[in-house]
Amino acid sequence: MPASAGKPRQLPDFYLITPTQPDDWQAWLDLIRRSFFDPGVGWLQMRRHDLDDQSFLELATELYALCRENGIPMLVNREPWLAEQIAADGLHLSESRLFEKGIEQRLRPFAWVGASCHGVESLQRAADIGVDFAVLSPVHSTPSHPGRQPIGWQGFAATVAQVDLPVYALGGVAAADLHTAKAHGAQGIAAIRGLLP
Repeated sequence: MPASAGKPRQLPDFYLITPTQPDDWQAWLDLIRRSFFDPGVGWLQMRRHDLDDQSFLELATELYALCRENGIPMLVNREPWLAEQIAADGLHLSESRLFEKGIEQRLRPFAWVGASCHGVESLQRAADIGVDFAVLSPVHSTPSHPGRQPIGWQGFAATVAQVDLPVYALGGVAAADLHTAKAHGAQGIAAIRGLLP
């Protein structure tokens, strides 16, 4: 378990998923650092599927140092071995990785485990293997998933009511939607653009 581990009593309201832009790494890191204060991101998912393993490792290592300086837990959305190499606070499972055979055995090194879900089946799978939380998407239409049908707030509420697991709302939502999200059973807001300053 990472030295920075230590679970807070309550999960944070805002879970930032890293963007792919800007291309300049220093500008990218500066943008993320600013999100820690406005809107007040409580933890972060390092998700850069555009990078090869080596570039991902280098950038994630820099980001992890920034997170440590600011007391922000960082979860890695990539292969578990990469997250272990960074000594990240946690692992975030894609929906496909969530269903990999034996994935439960690979979660032990991590203080936190999250999962991306798009319906009741994947949320139940996440709960069954003992993840700490999930994100459910898309609540609204979003450019990152143009072909996926949004579920809306009523659909979100009906879906999360079927599992015993903290679930963040994702997809076309922003910090300003926090009250609405909580009123529909969400733990908080997960976003890329919607949580950047």
